[in-house]
Amino acid sequence: MSASKHSAELVIDHLMWIVPDLDQGVVELERLSGFTARAGGAHAGRGTRNALLSFEGGQYLEILAPDPAQAVENAQTAALRSLTAPRLSTFCCRGVPLPEVAQRAQAAGLQTSGPLDYERRRPDGVLLRWQLLFLEGHAFGPLLPFFIDWGDAPHPAAEAIEPLSLSALTAFSPQPDTLMALYAALALPVAVEPAAQPGLQAELQAGARTLRLK
Repeated sequence: MSASKHSAELVIDHLMWIVPDLDQGVVELERLSGFTARAGGAHAGRGTRNALLSFEGGQYLEILAPDPAQAVENAQTAALRSLTAPRLSTFCCRGVPLPEVAQRAQAAGLQTSGPLDYERRRPDGVLLRWQLLFLEGHAFGPLLPFFIDWGDAPHPAAEAIEPLSLSALTAFSPQPDTLMALYAALALPVAVEPAAQPGLQAELQAGARTLRLK
């Protein structure tokens, strides 16, 4: 991707790996990577819970699954329960104030939703609060990220950092030129490759070993 005209570039905050069952997802990630994700907590009222694997560089992988302790049914929980295998779904970016991100998105012809308030209570009782901004009015689904402002909350990647780093994130799309133009307009550090089916692939470095997560 060519250099951005923007003064501030967004960075990838975290990747989202979605699974139908959190415990099984943690086991599968350990099988694939050799690393064990720690419990993150529940998203109260949203029907989901997560586990987290922190990388070097202030980034992490979120394993997202339905929360069996919550009697909440919505589009997201239904989609998670319908999964037949884990999948790298989308990614989240930070580093630019959310109103500025919204301005960039709207200038690129996208609609936005938010900032919206979210929260999660960690297993140690600490309540985390943050804001999210979502992109709408496009046909790329989760290939376009959402955006986060952690405010004063401690960043999840500061805990239990593993000797692992995100070396590359690639999006695959039947419309690579259009997607690349949107990434450039938003100043997103993501490569694009043409493909018949949309998807994401993350390359993670663990010493001399390269792990590819789809």
